Amino acid sequence: MLVAMRAFCLALIAMALSGCGSALLQSETSPQLSPRPVRAIGAYVAGPNALAASFQANIAVEATRHGLTADNVSALFPPTRAYTNAEIRQGLAARSIDSVMIIRIGDAPGQRQYAGTILQERSVGSGGPTAAAIAAVNGNPNPSTFSARLVDVASGRKLWDGEGQIASGAYSLFANGTTVEDAVATLFDDLQDKGMIAGGAN
Repeated sequence: MLVAMRAFCLALIAMALSGCGSALLQSETSPQLSPRPVRAIGAYVAGPNALAASFQANIAVEATRHGLTADNVSALFPPTRAYTNAEIRQGLAARSIDSVMIIRIGDAPGQRQYAGTILQERSVGSGGPTAAAIAAVNGNPNPSTFSARLVDVASGRKLWDGEGQIASGAYSLFANGTTVEDAVATLFDDLQDKGMIAGGAN
């Protein structure tokens, strides 16, 4: 009886742990795919400072894992003045950045200095229904939803669109549900599965 009870408890623990690290992500690629996988990404994250910093740090880690380079767009173009689209494109090209990953956490507004440029985010309401559905499935009353977009620098064409969620407070080492680390890893794995980035050395 004791052995059976122990086995049952271990099974419950295993099931609970198996769900903790999974990240839900819904995505789609452009009908016209990039002619070759991107190699260098400029990442722009709009959101609360701690979460944005955590996303940026994890993007750098995942980019390296997939054989890419990743630059923080906010560091390349400090939001101290307005930028023209030509300035941003030229600055990205000078660093051989061929695509931009734009991530918005929740309804965080983008920097006004980037308005009208390649760094312009989607409209605020674009991810609402999907985000609500994901929250309902996950049973998390306080999720932080995010939208992500990969844009080709040369043409300005959207290559990939995605949205998902992280648990409230997930920028810490671990939280009740999906961490930023999980979310970014899932995002990059999805990009690889869809042929948008090369595999790298996993």
